[in-house]
Amino acid sequence: MKIQTLTNNLNIENLDYNSVNGGNKNSKYSNKCKVSILVLHNPYTKPFVMISADLLWFSEDIVKNVKTKAIQLYNTISNNIVFCASHTHGTPNPNKNILYGKPSDNFAEYIEKNIIVLLKEGLKCKKIPIELNSLNLNAPNVTISRRRNALQFNKFPLKAMQSLPNYNKLVDKSINLIEFKNLITKKIECIIIKYTCHPVADPHGVKGADYPGYLKKELANGTCNNIIFLQGFCGDIRPKVIKNNKTIKDKIIKIIIGDRFRKTKEGDAKFIANELKKSIEKNIYKKNKTFITGPMKSFSKKLKIKLENNLIAPRDIEFTIWIWDKTCFIFINAEVLSGYIFNNINELNIINVGYTNGMFGYLPTKKDIQEGGYEVDKSRITFGIENRIMKDTEIKIKDEIIKQIKIMTN
Repeated sequence: MKIQTLTNNLNIENLDYNSVNGGNKNSKYSNKCKVSILVLHNPYTKPFVMISADLLWFSEDIVKNVKTKAIQLYNTISNNIVFCASHTHGTPNPNKNILYGKPSDNFAEYIEKNIIVLLKEGLKCKKIPIELNSLNLNAPNVTISRRRNALQFNKFPLKAMQSLPNYNKLVDKSINLIEFKNLITKKIECIIIKYTCHPVADPHGVKGADYPGYLKKELANGTCNNIIFLQGFCGDIRPKVIKNNKTIKDKIIKIIIGDRFRKTKEGDAKFIANELKKSIEKNIYKKNKTFITGPMKSFSKKLKIKLENNLIAPRDIEFTIWIWDKTCFIFINAEVLSGYIFNNINELNIINVGYTNGMFGYLPTKKDIQEGGYEVDKSRITFGIENRIMKDTEIKIKDEIIKQIKIMTN
């Protein structure tokens, strides 16, 4: 197998834009947002193209237009192309049909042009013969679920699902690594890193790539220049920053409702990036990796999502499956809540990736829907979803994905 890989700065710090994190043209910029491409060539299929960028998400227009160009440039097929956003809140919303922050004028067009330029530059890169390996690591203890039932004082019902630390709910504690090592020089040419945590560690009003940006910058100093960062199913997972209850009022509130989150502060994003870097660098040169050869397959499908009162969601859920030997990527175009995380299917190493190929909105499980809360109700207004998603949506999506994986592996 051979790869072509390339990374560029998006240079959005030079644009006048409003970030979802509250940043404007006068805001501090924490670190540079980047875009990376990876083109994997193997003898048996059309090339696989992965595009990763430090963005809130990709708009459907960006995906459609850039995918059309990538198919032409690399002589590949639609299923073999994925767009993966880090979900960084220090960037603008590129989708004018989603009311999440103020959409920045011409931002989507700017991103589209920059990625197409990178794809054209990638064509000129030498095809590097590589050895392909996978490795799963234990992630540092820096994340936590943000959904917990607790008392509320300003409205009814008295107890409701709120954005509070939930120590009992499981989170994705793994870091998935895919390493592309040059067969000749033994140099690591590219790394895919999948991690699960909302990039909201920079303080409010700060623009930039948040912890994924700091992580890439640190790893570029000695490990690898081309980092493909994939965001997991982090719809309800965020940094573990807990309020230090010093005042009598805070201590009383803690007794009544438990811990609360504090505001993020300068240094939080660097801390998370450094903890991830230590885990990665400690293990990246170990030999207990799984060698990936083949076969390599892809599949993609769109599903209409039913809402209560016989309505249909304004956007489809699209899932894409890539199977590389015993490694299986599941890409979903949504803010997927952690209850959707797939583990062992047909003894495959599953890598769950959200924020891909556009944005549906939050995708809650049946249990999440029953419990309500921001991700189920309040966020729907932002994404133009009029009513709650039907409770049987979870089982339908999971069954469809599992069915396709079994077809692809049999």
